[in-house]
Amino acid sequence: MVFNFDYDNRYVVFLDILGFKDKIAKIDINQALFELLIELPQIVAENLDMANRTFGSAVDAQGTAFSDSIVISASASAPMTALYTVVNTTVTLCQKLLHRRATARGGLAKGPCHHRNSVVFGQGMIDAYLLEQSAAKTPRVVVAPDIAKDWLDAFGRPGGLVALRDLITRDTDNIDYIDMFHFPKHDSIDNTTLAFF
Repeated sequence: MVFNFDYDNRYVVFLDILGFKDKIAKIDINQALFELLIELPQIVAENLDMANRTFGSAVDAQGTAFSDSIVISASASAPMTALYTVVNTTVTLCQKLLHRRATARGGLAKGPCHHRNSVVFGQGMIDAYLLEQSAAKTPRVVVAPDIAKDWLDAFGRPGGLVALRDLITRDTDNIDYIDMFHFPKHDSIDNTTLAFF
């Protein structure tokens, strides 16, 4: 079927900030978190604008923040760059939340989706939301198996960017997830930094 709007395959991350109700109840001591939430649309836009400038309009990176939820997506027509963009932006946002004593959990899926500015809908977003609800269980961003394979195909192949290979990894319960604390152990440039940490 032909639509009068963009509705194509996208990599979609749905993030949920945990304990939001309790943080609202104690807003006076969680002021830094809410300042971040107010800035989230700008933070998402800056990260995605940089990706769009770096990789071109084919990536079509988009981001929306509302209440305690954040949606990030990019066109699956540019798999390596789009997938890198959504994963990198997700890590950046989760780390910024951690600096403000907040954790998030989420899901990363691929599917048809419309995402422009603050309007987002589609099966891709629903699948990412369902991953967050059913599989995340702890503060982590669960990755659908087909996307974990896409990541390995892009970054785990011989001659690929080995330093990024384990950014999406498998947890002890056999579920793939984005490792927010990933440090490239196999990147010789960073070996001394790794030893320091």
